[in-house]
Amino acid sequence: MVKVTYMEIPEELKELYSETLQPGDRFVFPRIITKKTLLSRKRKLDLKGRSVFTLMAVYWKTFSDEKKDEWRQAGLEMGLTNWQLFIQDQAARMAAEISGFATPKILYQSWVGQAKLDDPSDELFLIQIHPRNYWIRQKVPGTKSQYSPVELTEDFDLPLNIGINFKTELEAENLEYEACFYADIWYSYQGVDHTERLKIDFPVFIDSATYGEGHYGYFSFGQTEKESVWTSLSKQIGSLTSYVVSYNLFFYFKGLKGSIYFDNMKAEHSGQNWVRDFDCRNLTEIFPRAFYQVPAHWFVIEKSGGAHFDSVYFNS
Repeated sequence: MVKVTYMEIPEELKELYSETLQPGDRFVFPRIITKKTLLSRKRKLDLKGRSVFTLMAVYWKTFSDEKKDEWRQAGLEMGLTNWQLFIQDQAARMAAEISGFATPKILYQSWVGQAKLDDPSDELFLIQIHPRNYWIRQKVPGTKSQYSPVELTEDFDLPLNIGINFKTELEAENLEYEACFYADIWYSYQGVDHTERLKIDFPVFIDSATYGEGHYGYFSFGQTEKESVWTSLSKQIGSLTSYVVSYNLFFYFKGLKGSIYFDNMKAEHSGQNWVRDFDCRNLTEIFPRAFYQVPAHWFVIEKSGGAHFDSVYFNS
């Protein structure tokens, strides 16, 4: 059973309590926390003097209109303005002690996902669950830290378009390898449940010295190097024979070594993209505050040995 306790605030301390303390987030971790107060003028000036935003603004003013437009085009992929994307990217570079400025890219921006398989790893299997109904936390307008629960309904309807931008450095360790991003669509036909798979296979380098001349290079690109350029692939399904119920998204890697980087994932239906954390800012968030009734953005089904996935800053 749940153990519940409470405490009474003495009358002489109630005013002090209301001035300094407040209840924490009851949806995530109910507790008493320090109340956030408005900053004084002196504190604001102190923070401004130590803020990197002032320095970034100086950098930004030196950019030409053409360069700012490149940042604008890249920002559209994430729903950000050119300035917002620039400060996000530059802050990450400064934290990583990387000099200079990034070159804005359409296929990826700042933080990207990385799946890495090192010896003795053999398998990495991830799922993103898409229930029809779940609850999120939505900030109350005009407040600093108040949130309210909001029900979100994902009414799944075909056509479904999945897509992903990626750069692969994966090498096969055997000819039974798997490297893919896919959606399993659950539908019912004549009272029987069925699954339709919409799948994107990632290209993988296969060493001809080991497996013969019939197995060489990245099949999708005809390259012979072990590293590909950033590429975008997508797949679409328009209809099925009967009533469609729901779908889930998956990553699956087996029999491989190396890394793959990915960004800007898509699962588009009903007029919008439903992938959570589509821009890979925090793939390993254990308990997503915005989705407290569903598992983490990407939940591990199988993970062996040195298999690893995370969000990383991709230096361009």
